[in-house]
Amino acid sequence: FSFAPASTSLSSSTSTGFSFPGLKTATSTTTATTTAPSLFGAPTSLSSASSVSSAITSAVLSTTTTVTSSAASPATINFRQLEDSINKWKIELEEQEKVFLNQATQVNAWDRLLISNGEKITLLNDSVERVKLDQQRLDLELDFILAQQSELEELLNPLEKSIESTPSIHVQQHADLEREHTYHLAEGIDAQLKRMSEDIREIIEHVNTANKAQDDNDP
Repeated sequence: FSFAPASTSLSSSTSTGFSFPGLKTATSTTTATTTAPSLFGAPTSLSSASSVSSAITSAVLSTTTTVTSSAASPATINFRQLEDSINKWKIELEEQEKVFLNQATQVNAWDRLLISNGEKITLLNDSVERVKLDQQRLDLELDFILAQQSELEELLNPLEKSIESTPSIHVQQHADLEREHTYHLAEGIDAQLKRMSEDIREIIEHVNTANKAQDDNDP
C-alpha cells in the first residue's frame, strides 16, 4: 500500500469589463480538480464542469456582473428658465388685463354718455313738438284777430257811408245812436282782444319756458 500525497487545486477567476457606448460582461467558471490516493498506487482523477451537475463538483463559483449605462440627453430648458418664462408671461397677462379693464371702463363711460345724450335728445324733441303746437295755436289766434279786425272794418264802412248820407237834422241823434252802438261794439271787441292778449301772453310765456328748458338741457 502506498499513499501519495493528496493535492487539491482550486482556481477561480472572474473578470468584468466595461466599455462605452456598449456594455460587455466577461464571466469565467471555476473548475475544481481533486487528486486522491488509490489502492495499488493507481491515481484517481475527478474533473467536472459546472455546466454538467452541481452535485459532482466540489466547488463552483460563478459570478456574473452586468452593468448598464445610459447617457441622458441634455435638457433644452431648465427649471429656472421655465420659471422666468412663466413669470414673464404672467406679467404680460396682467398688463393686458389692465389695458382691457381700462378700455372696458372707457366703453362703459361712453355708453352711459350716449344713453344720457339720447334721453336729452328725446326731451328736446318733445319740447320742440310742444313749441310747434304752441306756434300753430298762436298763428290761429293771430288769424282770428285779423278776421275780427276785418269784420270791424266792414261794419264801420257802411256806418260811415250812412252818416254821410243822412240829413243834417238827424245827424246828431243818429250819430249818438251810432256812437253808442260803436262804443258797445268797441267794448266787446276790446274784451275779446284782452282775452286774446292774455292767451297770447300765456303762449309766449310757455314758449319762453320751453326754450329756457331746452337751453338748460342742451349739452
